[in-house]
Amino acid sequence: MGLFLGWAGILVGSLFISLSWVSNFLYLISLLATKLNLKTQIKLSGAAIILGLFAIGIRELLENAGGKNMEVYVGFGYITWMISFIYLFLDQVRELKVLSK
Repeated sequence: MGLFLGWAGILVGSLFISLSWVSNFLYLISLLATKLNLKTQIKLSGAAIILGLFAIGIRELLENAGGKNMEVYVGFGYITWMISFIYLFLDQVRELKVLSK
């Protein structure tokens, strides 16, 4: 749900929501843009990790158009999401080391 509605964080000025939402696009670019320099891919995936950490600061999300908020917390989904970011980063660093030899 957050992937589809994260842009709303930009409209309401929520730094934590909007930055963590942008991290998905950095991750996707780093994952799919194989034509990019490997060092650029590593920078993008590192930035995705840093921006993804902003999601820890999200405590409430808008539940409906009436202005009601729901309380949220970091759970299994967040940990899985961040592990995928870290795995991509480490794999790209490993690939860079292999190419450097």
